[in-house]
Amino acid sequence: MRFAKAALGVTIGRALAQGSIFVEPQHRVAFGVSIPDNSSSNDIYFSLAAASNLKWAGVGLGSSEMKGALFLIIYSSASGAKVTLSARTVSDHVEPMYDSEIHIEPLSGTGIANGTMTFSGRCTNCRSWSGGGSIDVSSDDQDCIFAFAPGGPMNSDDFTAPLNYHTSYGSFSINLKQATSWVPSPPLLGLSETESSSGATLLSDESTQNWVTIIHAVIMVGCFIGMLPLGAIFLRVMNKIRWHAINQSFALVGIMIGTGLGIYTSLRYTRSKSFNTAHQVIGLLVAALMVVQFLLGFVHHRLYKQTQQTTKLAPVHVWLGRILIIASVVVAFLGFPLALSENGQTILAVFVVLATVVTGSLLLWKWYSGKRRRTPVLGETDATSHVGQGRRKFVAEPQDTAMVPLRLYATTERGVYEH
Repeated sequence: MRFAKAALGVTIGRALAQGSIFVEPQHRVAFGVSIPDNSSSNDIYFSLAAASNLKWAGVGLGSSEMKGALFLIIYSSASGAKVTLSARTVSDHVEPMYDSEIHIEPLSGTGIANGTMTFSGRCTNCRSWSGGGSIDVSSDDQDCIFAFAPGGPMNSDDFTAPLNYHTSYGSFSINLKQATSWVPSPPLLGLSETESSSGATLLSDESTQNWVTIIHAVIMVGCFIGMLPLGAIFLRVMNKIRWHAINQSFALVGIMIGTGLGIYTSLRYTRSKSFNTAHQVIGLLVAALMVVQFLLGFVHHRLYKQTQQTTKLAPVHVWLGRILIIASVVVAFLGFPLALSENGQTILAVFVVLATVVTGSLLLWKWYSGKRRRTPVLGETDATSHVGQGRRKFVAEPQDTAMVPLRLYATTERGVYEH
């Protein structure tokens, strides 16, 4: 919850009121809770603190894993001077979704001060929530989890703001029986090196990366911006049909693997699980057309070998390939914002420029070399030679190797002879 009243003058220190406190080992996140000693009350009082240079941070109540937990997630507000607290639930190991049924009231001590985001509040229905999750206020080792993601302030007032993947997470148990108080109030929290947990025990502390999304991006960029242009070089510059076919085959396999990883990672996030973003729609279309492109090339090759004649599939294959490479670059640039990657587009731009310069230079060199070989010498229109009574005509190598019979691909650099 965001709110305008922030007690920025509150001293960040150890809890002054009775309660249980958990301080994450890196002192980036802290959580404290106080339970009313009143059987008729369903309230809990809590404080959540996190370093202000984090993108977001949160704790999950009631479980040692994501599934079934109630998440309290804090991030900076749109103004950058206040905080937003988003209560979310989740049914699996996916991005938690905002739960509007959770009622939380902000209290004094909330805001951003001394490099710390703090939310202090009272929740009127956080002892049980949708999906069957709950906490036991009489437990002395209630399971909880924590997580946070770096990347600078989020600066959003939206309770449903998309979350990027956490880089650190873990679990802890907290003594809710010890946190019971006749005069409950949100504990005051600190993130200094001298702060430590009280009434809470760390159970696990892990670091991770969003490897599925990273591998998806690496494979797709590598195949579309690396391998497909390389296939064009094999064919147009080096006249290596076999290498071209092998390279494009491996590229297609990589694209199918990358597409599968993209589908998998899309299902893990609220913003992408409906598959209605431009990156996903165009990307799936490009992946499907890559199969068509491969089949066109394969059939064209088989017909060539049988008839030694070019086919009508050749120009379709050539132009569809060019269109797909351009479309894939657009899809890649659309993908990094969807993944909430801040530097991905810059890195991608460097690779696109590099691939364009290298491929374009080689193709231009090949075109210029072929043009020089076809230029007549001393006004002659044909290079001829007489062998016995026969006359042989020198025919320069065609510029478009995709349009000539396969038997001519492996000819000499000077051209081919025909009677």
